[in-house]
Amino acid sequence: MNLSSCKRVVLFNLTKDPETGEERVEFRHYGISARQRAVNKSIKRVINNKKVPDMSKFNDLADFILHNKSSGFSSESEMDDLPESKIILPEDYQDKKKNTSVAIKLHELGPRLTLKLHKIEEGFCRGNVVYHSVVKMSKGEIKKQMDSLKSKRELKEKRKQE
Repeated sequence: MNLSSCKRVVLFNLTKDPETGEERVEFRHYGISARQRAVNKSIKRVINNKKVPDMSKFNDLADFILHNKSSGFSSESEMDDLPESKIILPEDYQDKKKNTSVAIKLHELGPRLTLKLHKIEEGFCRGNVVYHSVVKMSKGEIKKQMDSLKSKRELKEKRKQE
């Protein structure tokens, strides 16, 4: 997969409804962004802040950066700064160059869907039903259906050749 062409991701999660026991498929759609994370958040705060921070409680700048009590995570977005969330890019991605340290972040685009699974067919409109929530078939009925579909496909191929 070419990393530079990857912009979105879809998550499908199969769950069971606790009340009815029915299987449901949860659908989530996310956009992918990569943010450079070469600088510590406390350092960014000192550099980008127009006001001089209150450093009366600290002996030097290193104490402020490393032991700032207010640097607890106040939101999930600050979790990007954790060392485990950083990766090294194997190739160029978006406007980031290869071998740079970035944090990959997912932004939910929506919509959030919870779907009830009714029917799964093999292929596209081929007729071979893999799963059906209403119609339950025995193994013999499934074999009969498969034989019927096979004979229909063979007949279709025979007509194409003539």
